[in-house]
Amino acid sequence: MRELSIQIPNTSESLARKLEAFILGGTFWPDQPLAPERQLALEFDVSRTTLRTALAQLTSRGMLTLRSRKHYVTPLLFDVLRPGLIPVSKTEPEHLLDYWLHLFCDAVQLAAQKARSSDRANLQTALAEVHTQILSTNPEDSMTAFLHLARVVFDSCYNFFLAQTHLALVEAMHPALKRGILHMTQDILADPSEFRTLAELAEFQAEHADWRALFGLELPVPGEAKAPDQVACDPAQLIAVVTGNSLALEALYELRLLTESRAAESAASHVSPENARALQSLLERMTVTLDTAPDRYSQLDTELHALVARTSSNPFFGVSNATLAPVLASITRVWLDRHLQIQKDQSVIHQQHVDIVAAICAGQGRRASQAMQEHLDYVLRGLRLLRQQDGLAEIATARRLLTK
Repeated sequence: MRELSIQIPNTSESLARKLEAFILGGTFWPDQPLAPERQLALEFDVSRTTLRTALAQLTSRGMLTLRSRKHYVTPLLFDVLRPGLIPVSKTEPEHLLDYWLHLFCDAVQLAAQKARSSDRANLQTALAEVHTQILSTNPEDSMTAFLHLARVVFDSCYNFFLAQTHLALVEAMHPALKRGILHMTQDILADPSEFRTLAELAEFQAEHADWRALFGLELPVPGEAKAPDQVACDPAQLIAVVTGNSLALEALYELRLLTESRAAESAASHVSPENARALQSLLERMTVTLDTAPDRYSQLDTELHALVARTSSNPFFGVSNATLAPVLASITRVWLDRHLQIQKDQSVIHQQHVDIVAAICAGQGRRASQAMQEHLDYVLRGLRLLRQQDGLAEIATARRLLTK
């Protein structure tokens, strides 16, 4: 068996990889078809045959779906989130809207780092259209303009998974979102100075408290967030995409960081004595397996993140955790095993878990959010290091085999 497995991609394979990178960068929305084949072939300067081969490869990998002779991006995350969000939308739509407002504000801050000049111009145009439609006093047109504005913000994040989470939430909480936008419209018409919250988007600034007030959102009495009994949609395709593509992994962890840091913050605000005891008990079990049983530690790691989601009081975090758990568990299991081989111990990771639990149990939301961010940043840096190590190992093998 050959030690080096080097395959030089042909034109269609190279094109498929480029299109996959565009998809994961959020170029295409799942509800909008790709450009016609003739236009795509012209833009990429390839033959229609080469283009069709590339599109077929992406379709077979589950990245694209063919409908009515048009290619659409497969809504991989949307499809696995949706079954869990539907029941929540019937009982607690306000919680979904509250999380969407958090996600929207976080997306604005992320867009501040990533937006190109064209994105900034699109944002200005979309804001002007929202203002125009609000003054027209037509609620439907105001909602259409605002949803377009939201898309512009998520476009500026260049993240496939963020965009699909936005779509899933908008579908699930549509009536609550409509009421919120109507409240915003009425507030701005009654007091034009209220438009300042919207206007701040032009400078990529957004505060959750301001948006909650603008939408007139009041949450019901919180309880423990419950995860769905099961995820109705098979996440196998999602797992294959994430584990097989470094861009997908980066995009997923960007979403995970935004979501779980918010979950930790919310958990600190709503932690009960029972939740605190459960978190501390789980942490003690993790301590026992530290450095000796990475597989078991990985399982407990997954359980800890799930418990934080349940403690948060917002059912979205339970749905999100249950949806992504199979994907993240497969990544975490492999990463912890290799991390242990390289670092020789898990003390840094475990201390991060200790810090997260301590902040939540102390009711310190900002500290809990920061601790979760530091933990997930550390994991992502570790995953990047492993990919770098794999690349260096291949170079070392090539040096040994291909040089005299």
